[in-house]
Amino acid sequence: MKLKRIYYSIWSDGIRKMELVNSTRKTNWKFASNVLISTAGFFNILFLSAILPKKYFWHYLDYIKIEFKGSEYLTNVSFGATISGVFFIINYFLIFRKERYKSFIDDYKYYNGKLFLGYFIASMWVPFLCLVVAMIYVKVW
Repeated sequence: MKLKRIYYSIWSDGIRKMELVNSTRKTNWKFASNVLISTAGFFNILFLSAILPKKYFWHYLDYIKIEFKGSEYLTNVSFGATISGVFFIINYFLIFRKERYKSFIDDYKYYNGKLFLGYFIASMWVPFLCLVVAMIYVKVW
């Protein structure tokens, strides 16, 4: 129940900030916010797949991988798009379908977009920083 509260807090903060930005610039804030959160979710999955043993996590992700013969790059891009697409669809149904966000947006505190941005930045940089620290640790030892 606490994770659900955190999830909706992040979305509520992001939606309010995106609506505020949308009032000055005519953008598709629903699509943009969903893409940002879906990308963050993809990086979280990528990070978990790197630190957890393959038999517990990665094995299940191999089933949704689309193989392109002769192009590992396209295989990896399609894998990323598939994972991000799954998050995009889940977020759409939990947040935007039938404007569901209007029912919970006022229940959570507004942090001027800092919670939303913090989650996005942490999802992008924590895996990178862990990789850098691990590389330094391996070189030192």
